[in-house]
Amino acid sequence: MFTILGLVLAVHVAFGWFIREWEALLLPIALVFLAIPAGYPESQFGEPGLVWMGQVFLVVLEIPAIALGLGLRTFYDGWRRTPWPSG
Repeated sequence: MFTILGLVLAVHVAFGWFIREWEALLLPIALVFLAIPAGYPESQFGEPGLVWMGQVFLVVLEIPAIALGLGLRTFYDGWRRTPWPSG
């Protein structure tokens, strides 16, 4: 389970790195509203939770991961444009 969670977080950090727009932080919240009509997933092991409820718990991790990717890219772009000191 932790491997899957780590992979999800790595994908979100990479997404933040490549998208370069701070508006991307709103996308996990939009995904919650898109998941509301999905209802319940199929399960053989009892009553599962709502799909959007699971996404609400993931938003707490996804938004900081995207912000980390955006921050790293902003830092990298600023560092790369800084001229080397001559002398």
